Amino acid sequence: MAITTQKKRILVTGGCGYIGSHTLVSLLDPVTTSRTNIEYSIVVVDNLANSSSESLRRVASIASLHGGFAMNDDGGGGQDPGGRLIFRKVDCCDARALRAVFDEFAPFGGFHGAVHFAGLKAVGESTLIPLAYYETNIGATTTLLELMEEYGCRSIVFSSSATVYGVAKDEKARLKETDEVGVTITNCYGRTKYMIEQILGDFHASHALLREKRGSSNNKDDEDAAKKDWSIVILRYFNPAGAHPSGTLGEDPSGVPNNLMPFVAQVAVGRRPHVTVFGNDYDTPDGTGIRDYLHVMDL
Repeated sequence: MAITTQKKRILVTGGCGYIGSHTLVSLLDPVTTSRTNIEYSIVVVDNLANSSSESLRRVASIASLHGGFAMNDDGGGGQDPGGRLIFRKVDCCDARALRAVFDEFAPFGGFHGAVHFAGLKAVGESTLIPLAYYETNIGATTTLLELMEEYGCRSIVFSSSATVYGVAKDEKARLKETDEVGVTITNCYGRTKYMIEQILGDFHASHALLREKRGSSNNKDDEDAAKKDWSIVILRYFNPAGAHPSGTLGEDPSGVPNNLMPFVAQVAVGRRPHVTVFGNDYDTPDGTGIRDYLHVMDL
């Protein structure tokens, strides 16, 4: 008996960035298709504020997409010939522009789900321009959720952060998912992630209440709506690092890196003069800090 491969279209916000681009590779990987019997096509929306469409060309090459990826002449979009990797230059805070993306693909079945990476993410910067972080990170999420609900796409993976755990009471203790969150967060970036997690929780709970209410209705449309529940996944993680094994895709931020590993890499190749090490009195063998990292392909 032949196994039928399903085709699903996924919206990836911030997909040109470091973690987003590596996620595209995993979704487009033929191994993923053979393992899940699902062939994903991806629509990436990104405003390119801290990324480049070059990452999409490299994703297409790694994924062996026939014909590669090419940008349109106006720079506002692009795709591969087979339509597996499509890009639209859109700011997720721009409700009209993001709606246009949903409108564009609605006649072709819309989106089966979304992976939400888009947002500002520099801890230090967030303390200097907090309003921009609240407006961008929370605004982009609520705009996305409203459109997903309107167009019947009710599955989302949100890229959160382990910063929601704040300052650990015992620095030597291992973090657990059930540890308290939101209380000792030390920066605006982390608070936006925590607030979005709360929004997602409230949003999901509201649909449980609506489903219960609709369950008592004799209206067929209400019964159909009640069958479509929201699926929300929140990923909390610290310090992704590394690159794709091909060496053609990695972390290459615009301007001065906000993360340590790309900064170290730029010093190693001579683009920057030195790395400054902060702190010398930690409870470690040499007094400097110790930090754990997660390989981006494992993430």
